[in-house]
Amino acid sequence: MNKLQLTFIALLIFVFSVASNAESKKTKIGENMDFGMQVVMTATPGNGEELAKIMLKASELVASLKGCKLYIVQLSTSEKDSVLITEIWGSKEDHQASLAVPGIQSLISTARPLISGMTHQTGKLLGGHGL
Repeated sequence: MNKLQLTFIALLIFVFSVASNAESKKTKIGENMDFGMQVVMTATPGNGEELAKIMLKASELVASLKGCKLYIVQLSTSEKDSVLITEIWGSKEDHQASLAVPGIQSLISTARPLISGMTHQTGKLLGGHGL
């Protein structure tokens, strides 16, 4: 074999090993046990930014908790006074445990009077960019 053939074979081995590794990392539906939640909180008129600040404090508290993988707070640009929260936890139990943390309980008490409505949906994480 000449040098060109050896280089080609080495390149093929590399490409197949990278492709094989990428395939093994793909998440298949039903395999991932992560727990996700999408929350929309509607603040009383004029209190959206204040509610968002409280939820940002909550994000700081949960960041170090077991199972918290993502906690994002957004202020809606299409619905005045709506705060959007995206959460990803290792399990539903991890999320439940976070609600019992004293600092979180305090923030919930502070936020409650500012909330006029709230919807949430839970989900099972399947994958996507940034995970």
